[in-house]
Parts: sequence; C-alpha cells; structure tokens
Amino acid sequence: MNFSPPAWATNLTRKARLISASLIFICYALRRSSKALQSKYHDDIIFHTSYQKNLRETTLGEIPFDIANEQITNTPDNQVKEVPAMQSLQLPNEQLRKKCQIVYIVAVEGAAHHGFEPVLEALARNQKDVVTGKPYDVQYKSKEMQRALFGLFGGIKRGEMDDPKVISDTISTLCPDDGRKHVIIEDSSFPSGHADDRRTYRVKRQEEWAHLSMEEIAESETALNHPFNLSRFYETYSAYADIKFVVLHRPFLETIASHTDWDEGIEGHSNVIRGFMLLLRRFLDANILDDRTGRKLWTLICIEKIVSKTYEFDKEKVKQARRRLVSHLARFLTWPNTDCPHCFDTWKDSTKDYNAVLGSQTVAVLKEHMRHLDDVWPPVGNNAAWQQCTV
Repeated sequence: MNFSPPAWATNLTRKARLISASLIFICYALRRSSKALQSKYHDDIIFHTSYQKNLRETTLGEIPFDIANEQITNTPDNQVKEVPAMQSLQLPNEQLRKKCQIVYIVAVEGAAHHGFEPVLEALARNQKDVVTGKPYDVQYKSKEMQRALFGLFGGIKRGEMDDPKVISDTISTLCPDDGRKHVIIEDSSFPSGHADDRRTYRVKRQEEWAHLSMEEIAESETALNHPFNLSRFYETYSAYADIKFVVLHRPFLETIASHTDWDEGIEGHSNVIRGFMLLLRRFLDANILDDRTGRKLWTLICIEKIVSKTYEFDKEKVKQARRRLVSHLARFLTWPNTDCPHCFDTWKDSTKDYNAVLGSQTVAVLKEHMRHLDDVWPPVGNNAAWQQCTV
C-alpha cells in the first residue's frame, strides 16, 4: 500500500530544506569572512624575534599562533570573541612607533632612581620635533601606563598587561595621533613597595624573598612578575612603541644603606636586592638589541660618575661629567637636542655615609654578599671609562 503525505507536509519539508540550505550558505560566508579577517591580522601584526627565543607558543588575545611556522590555528570561537577587541587599536607600524616612546628607568631599590628621573624628564622636555617644531609631549608616572603595568591604580582596574583591550586603551591614551611625539617615562624600582602595600600590584612583594638565595628569587614566578613582567612588557608593547631602558647602578653598599629596615633587616634586604639584580641581568643579556631597529635596547648609567665626591668636588669636572651623560642619553634615545644646561638643577648628591649607617660588622657581611655579584651586577655598559661602574 502506497502512502502519499498530505500537501501541507510536503510544503513544510520543502521550506525546511530551503532554510537548511540558507543556513549552510550563511555559515560558509561567515567562515570565509572570518578567514579573511584572520589572514589580515596575520599579515599586518608584527611579531618579535624575542618571542621565538623565550616562548614555544604565544597568543595575541585569545588567537593562538604557532611560533614555529607563524600559522594561525583554526579556532572559530576565539576568532569571534577576540577580533572585535583589536579593531579599536591601530595595527603596529613604524609610524606609530616613531611618535610613541616608552622610556623605563630600570633600577633596584635604593639605586637613586627618584633622584635621576627628573634629570631624564628635564632632558625630554628640552626636545622639539625637528620636522614640526612641536615640543615633545612628556608624561611621567602616567596613570594609564601604571594601570597597564601594575593592574589597579587610581581606582580603575585593568586586565592582564598583554590583553588586547588593555593595549588599545593604553596606547590610544598615551600616544594620540595629534602630530606630536609622545614620551612616557616610568621608574618604579625592582622590587617595589611592601608586602602589605596599599597599591594593588598584580604580584606584590613577598616576605619569603628575604630568606631565599639570589638564584631562587631570580627564578621564582612571583619575582619574575613583580612589579610587572619585563619580558612580557617588551614583547607586547614594542610593537606599538619605541621601548628604551635606562639602567642605573649605584655602589652596592650605598644601595643597601638606603633601606636598612626593609625585608626583615639588612641581610634579608641584601638577599632581595641581589636576587633582583640577577633577574634584571638575565633580562638585559637576553635583550641587548632592539628586535626591530637593531639599536641598543638599554644603556647603563653609573651613579658614581655624576656625583661630586668622585671628582673631589671639582665643579668643572662634575659639570663636564654631567654634560657627557646628558649628551649620551639624548643620542641613545635618538633625541635631537643633546644640550641641557638645567637637567641637574634638582639633583642632590646623597650625604649618607654607608659605613656609619651599616656599621663595620655589617659591612663585612655585605662584602661577602658582594662576592656573589661577580659577573652579575653591574651589567656591562660599553668600553667608555665613564660607563665602568664599581660594584
């Protein structure tokens, strides 16, 4: 017996087939569109050779990349989720980097970074664009930069430092397209703050560091991410800004004498400082040259070479030494004006006597600690005499 479906059922079946075919076509079109977007980002986004040195696999947002062959894996869910977040951020290019420079003063606690920052800032404010004649826009301790680096600052919480939305908000705020060159200066030390600091670093200072060896500190996840992860910062933001590091060194005993009551006492503080010296040295050795320009990524400043007692308070020699430093900094940072007669107007030499502060017995202990800094700190600058620092 043959059964013929009613006309209404036949019509319903036809409509279902049409809807199914339409959905298949829409899915195909969406997939092609997604692949086109994916290909665009793969072609335009510049990746760093330092990624290849340090990572087997990395991500930009949630879009995974295979570093070995630089192919984007097919993950539709992540494409839909993360591509819109990147649309508000201008894609990396050399024009963007030329107008946006981030200069980080790298120093351990007690290395005079607070005193040196005004020198660098004054030099930056003494610059004008050689093409437009406009003065540089100089920002120090920008809340937007600090939120990106440290997390919650100024009441506004930020996601991870390399989150696309964080990158977008940070770069667009710091370096608007207004025809000026923007220079952002930051100098938070390594380490920063206290274990109970009210500032909400993503990873705070750890009390246990005082009882660890310098090697254990340098290899710990907490130290590597405090006050932020230097490698991740450079790898992420160097695509959008010209990153430069100005490394400060102050003689070790003077450095320790600056904070004698931190880290449960002088010996604990020495452990922590030496641990971060090793951590910083490893970063500097791994990142000697800028991956894009081939120029030096960092330069070394010996604090002892700019203080008066080094030159037996000879004012002319001190003036020459400081002028030499300013000129070197301007050239290193590719700033046009190498002259800055008022850069050291706010500088004050420390009058603290480390022998009086520490005492002879403690000095003897610390000198033993210093033996472990051989070939670690200070890092090697260049062959110039004024960049040969004493431990």
